[in-house]
Amino acid sequence: GQDTTASGGRSHAEGRDTTASGDYSHAEGFGTTASGYSEHSGGYYNTLYTPSSATAASPTDRLFGIGNGTSSSRSDAFTILKNGKVGVGFNNFETTTNSELFQINGDVSATNGLFSGDIIANQNIYTNGNLLQISAGGNGATVIQINDSAGTFTLNGQVEVESLSVSSLNAAPASATATGVAGQIRYTADYIYVCTATNTW
Repeated sequence: GQDTTASGGRSHAEGRDTTASGDYSHAEGFGTTASGYSEHSGGYYNTLYTPSSATAASPTDRLFGIGNGTSSSRSDAFTILKNGKVGVGFNNFETTTNSELFQINGDVSATNGLFSGDIIANQNIYTNGNLLQISAGGNGATVIQINDSAGTFTLNGQVEVESLSVSSLNAAPASATATGVAGQIRYTADYIYVCTATNTW
């Protein structure tokens, strides 16, 4: 390599401008640092941090990291901590206070996948299919279902909101026996109509 430094006990540095200062650590790529015990860093210009220990394993220190920054703006693409937590798109993920094992800072897109457990996404979750189902509880019952092909949104449970905004008003039922299914609601400028049974408003 070029301008590499392996200062930790039995550490290894390769590539260019890399530093492995933690014991048994390994730094590779360009401008990366591995400062924690048995830490592995790759990619280029990962963020800098001060580990809890460079000589012993600490749960919140980094175990594996891939940098994607520059010499003037360091950043992290992917990080695994020694406690098993995984962070995607977080800089200095070791500072996270969230308890979830898998955390994403950005959009999530799934073509055909099943997520089990908690998902934290600081932005959007996308699905390329027509159906999105969110389940909760030990019985795996569907709590929220969005069916794009049918144009429906189903919520099983109670809804609590501070305010409700309707994007546009509905037309009132033509009569008390107009077509409808139980639970339908229509909003007009003057009234709220609720269908209490089939074709009964």
